[in-house]
Amino acid sequence: MNDDPSFYTETMARVYAKQGYDDKALKIYRHLIQKYPKREDLMSAYAQIESRMAQNPEDAESRLFVRIGEWINLLFRYRKMKKLKMIKNLFSND
Repeated sequence: MNDDPSFYTETMARVYAKQGYDDKALKIYRHLIQKYPKREDLMSAYAQIESRMAQNPEDAESRLFVRIGEWINLLFRYRKMKKLKMIKNLFSND
């Protein structure tokens, strides 16, 4: 997901929700609700997703495992990037 809020739209939130990416949809809806606090349709959509998530606690556990996996993957990428930068610096100082 693009973390640039300028790309957050109601359509994107709906698509994420339909695809089962409730966390991403909620993040976008939170942004939109802050931007347009009088839009009750946004608040309603947000509440519906939260309600659906609360009814499926086992989904929350599986989402947590996915997030942990993503975090570990990012950690390995970060370490790899640090090593590559060290190697680059070794050869660029010649």
